[in-house]
Amino acid sequence: YRLPRIGQRITKTAVAVFLCLLVCTLRGLEGMAMSAESCITAIICMQPYVRDTRDYAFNRVAGTLIGSFWGLLFLLMCLFIPELAGMKPLLYAMMGVGVMASLYSTVVLRMPDASSLAAIVFICIVIAFPEIESPLQQAFNRVLDVLLGTFIAIGVNVFRLPRDKNRDLVFFLRTKDLAPDRFSSIPS
Repeated sequence: YRLPRIGQRITKTAVAVFLCLLVCTLRGLEGMAMSAESCITAIICMQPYVRDTRDYAFNRVAGTLIGSFWGLLFLLMCLFIPELAGMKPLLYAMMGVGVMASLYSTVVLRMPDASSLAAIVFICIVIAFPEIESPLQQAFNRVLDVLLGTFIAIGVNVFRLPRDKNRDLVFFLRTKDLAPDRFSSIPS
């Protein structure tokens, strides 16, 4: 049994994560303060084809902006009503409404692929309330980290690594074997 060789996507993903960590270090972040968000974004956005990477990146950025908007709005409201910190059930119900607003915004904007990301970003931003001192900084850091991971993933994926092509293999695919869903587009 031979182990399969390490492919370009694996190599490019590792390079993208390395660059994200390097940029975090240059930003002065270390240890637990280092952002995992940019690394996660780079891993998610890295796809076999550059076009797919761009699609994932667009959805990731759109979801992050939508979730950050609602998260910032939620945190600002909580700062103006400090009594909410002591009313956990009400606070959690409001977080549920914030998730709903994030999801519904993606429906209104016709971006269904960004919906789960918007809700996740919202929760990531608000979950630490009332320990959050600067809501604007919290939302800004989230957006910055996602943009960083996105642009690094696209940049690394556009770069072509040298490789040997196996010209002895030919792949065939019958169009009837494709199972399109509402999110896929099959070119003629």
